[in-house]
Amino acid sequence: MARLRPLSLEEAAPSARRVMEDNITRFGEVLPTTGVTARVPSLIEGTQALNVGITEAGGIEPQLRSLMNVRVANMVGCPF
Repeated sequence: MARLRPLSLEEAAPSARRVMEDNITRFGEVLPTTGVTARVPSLIEGTQALNVGITEAGGIEPQLRSLMNVRVANMVGCPF
């Protein structure tokens, strides 16, 4: 099955570049999902907006959110 190659920081549009730079600051690297969604700037912006909306809603405590992220990553086979 063919897979999309994540974009490098240099290849990404300016709006996607900001998200990729945030990944580097937070995680030390650009996450593969960010690199792939960077191919469509409106998609990466929408994904970020959804993430911010869920976080700011405050319905999920940060520790539980982290555990949920690890569990979902495990379920989909991501080495997170």
